[in-house]
Amino acid sequence: GRFNVSYRRLHSQQWNLIKRNIDRVMDHREFLEFVMALKPSIGDFNELFKRLSSIRIVGNSTLASTPIFVNGKSEKGYRCTYKLEDGFEGEEILPDGFICRVPFVKAGEKLYEIPIELLFFKDDDEELGIRVICPVFENIEEQAIIDEANYVKQETSSYTELLVLSDF
Repeated sequence: GRFNVSYRRLHSQQWNLIKRNIDRVMDHREFLEFVMALKPSIGDFNELFKRLSSIRIVGNSTLASTPIFVNGKSEKGYRCTYKLEDGFEGEEILPDGFICRVPFVKAGEKLYEIPIELLFFKDDDEELGIRVICPVFENIEEQAIIDEANYVKQETSSYTELLVLSDF
């Protein structure tokens, strides 16, 4: 007899989290919660989180973007300088992004590197806003779908009576 078997993809939690938050503007607390949820996928999480959690936009603050020179070396990121009412001046160097290594599907073994870019700005209320950007996410997702289809074809190739139709 004949029968149909359909397949429904279950993306990994980390993949869904990134996909939901691309192009989303967050306040500092929301952004830190987003990064904390990605902890398993960020190689240098502790250092990154330390830098991101110390961000403060206070007093008379200005944000300047790349390139920034630290100890004579060019480094990508944002320079935030501020001056408090009591005259104290400070400076923070904010990262311009980080890399996540995440599986496409639940229980997936292959990890995909997803570069997360950050855009820091002051919103209309002079509060810190952070936009999460990933211009290449769609390309990575398309490659992950192709890899998955190839895996299914390879794993089912010994079943000569089986017809597998791909529907991307």
